[in-house]
Formats: sequence, C-alpha cells, structure tokens
Amino acid sequence: MSNESILRACRFSALSNRELWVGTDLREAFSYDAIRDHDTQWLNQHLADRPPRREFWFYFNIAPKNADDLCRETLAEIGLPEPQPRVRSSSTG
Repeated sequence: MSNESILRACRFSALSNRELWVGTDLREAFSYDAIRDHDTQWLNQHLADRPPRREFWFYFNIAPKNADDLCRETLAEIGLPEPQPRVRSSSTG
C-alpha cells in the first residue's frame, strides 16, 4: 500500500494549493515531500503518534521560512483555528 493510499484510508485530504496532506481527525498534516521521501513504516509510526488535544502537528522535510504562518493559515482554511500548530521535522519526528 502506498503512503497516499494509507493517508486516504485514514481520511486525510490533499490540499494541493498548500502541498499538504491534512487529517483533521488525527490533527496531523504531512508535506507532499515528506510523504514522497519516506517509506510506509515511517508514515505508520507517525500516524500512531497522537498530538496533545490542543495541538495540530505539521511534518515537513525542511520547514518553509514562513512555516508558522502557513500552518495557521492552513488551520483557518480547513475550519480549525483553535489548535496550536506545531512544526515537526520529518527526519526527527
């Protein structure tokens, strides 16, 4: 099963304008690059981790300069302005 298939099965949606896979149920988002560059074991490990209730985790290989703004804008766009965005490196979790 591909990473994209796993994400779809977990009810993630692709936001092509942001190049992110976003899962509102699990409160996690993965950049297209992170999904492309990592194997299914890596993805399943991160899907098993759960953010604290008031957080929403964003995984990037290399976080963009404006990562905090991008994350807040993404949360507002999907109707979840409440959780605190947390940027996480895809290499360190």
